[in-house]
Amino acid sequence: MMLAAGAAALVALLAGVAAPATAGPFDPVSLSISGGSPDFGPQKTGTTVTRTITLTNDGSDSERIDPAPLAALTAPFALVSTTLKAGELIDPGQSRSVQVSYTAPAAGMMSNQAITLTLVNATGTATAPFLLKFSGESLATDRATFTLTNPTGGATVAFGQVKLGTPATLRMKIEVAGIDPLRFTKGDITVRDDKGAVFAPITISASTFDAGLTLDPKTANKTATFDLRFAPTKTGTVIGDVTVVGRVMNGDPEAKNVTITVPFSAEVVPAVVPTPTPTPTPTPTTTGTPGPSTTATPTPTSGTTTPGGGSGTAGGAIGAGAGAGAGSGSGSGSRGSGTLASTGVDALPGAGFVVLALLGGAIAVAFTRRATRQRG
Repeated sequence: MMLAAGAAALVALLAGVAAPATAGPFDPVSLSISGGSPDFGPQKTGTTVTRTITLTNDGSDSERIDPAPLAALTAPFALVSTTLKAGELIDPGQSRSVQVSYTAPAAGMMSNQAITLTLVNATGTATAPFLLKFSGESLATDRATFTLTNPTGGATVAFGQVKLGTPATLRMKIEVAGIDPLRFTKGDITVRDDKGAVFAPITISASTFDAGLTLDPKTANKTATFDLRFAPTKTGTVIGDVTVVGRVMNGDPEAKNVTITVPFSAEVVPAVVPTPTPTPTPTPTTTGTPGPSTTATPTPTSGTTTPGGGSGTAGGAIGAGAGAGAGSGSGSGSRGSGTLASTGVDALPGAGFVVLALLGGAIAVAFTRRATRQRG
């Protein structure tokens, strides 16, 4: 039994694999790894990740580990620091650390490098190689990432103009990318004002992950939504930010959660008070017979009276009416440029002249008759 165990340990040592983690009489030197892994896994191109690898002596003897081979690490790997010291004895159960960084090269590249450390017990009677295999893969994106967008695809929470007393709701969308699953809960969403205080007027009114939801970019389940409800309490412009945390679910205890913060803004305006429509006043209805229409008398046009020659037609008419008296009247002069028919202004003087002419004719007839009687 013991010979078989010893043979197995020797084969393991010759193969470059550390002896079993459990110490025994046939594995006086042994080493185990805890903490960070030398396998950095997928990382976004250009990203530098640093891991701290803990090496623990789990053998039965004290041992020395020469750190010199670690200096052979080349890009994209680099030795940052180590607590290993050449010639120093590490007692069973004690640990030392090695800190190594990996900077992801161009997207799609796989990187591998092996470093062999040599374990030697205190008496120098037992040695064993210990292999550290460093590896990494570069990605075009972060291995765990997500986007937070509004309904138009923008990375802002923009409510626009909101009336005081009228709440506004905006639906936000989460979409994961990369290779690692992320978990979201309502408790991981925070809204703060521009002074860093929690902004109470904005609340989560609905979401697709109330009790928590894990989104895996390698499956069809990549999106989630939540609604932000803004109930303004005063007018003016308000600004701040909304923060969402996605918790990495890849099993790596050193994996950092993904946090995205986007700005929010809104302009609160006064509520519009409707103006009441005035009641029209009814128009009174008038009954009865319409009165006579009144025609305005034209304004007289002043004319200039000019003496002139002409036949006295008025006198002739009077003479003709005298009958036997055969008195022919003659008259001279005529009215000037004033026109009776068109203006009506000269009617009164003309009428008076006619009346006088008639009276004169009547008197002449009377005298004629009287003279005739006397001769007879």
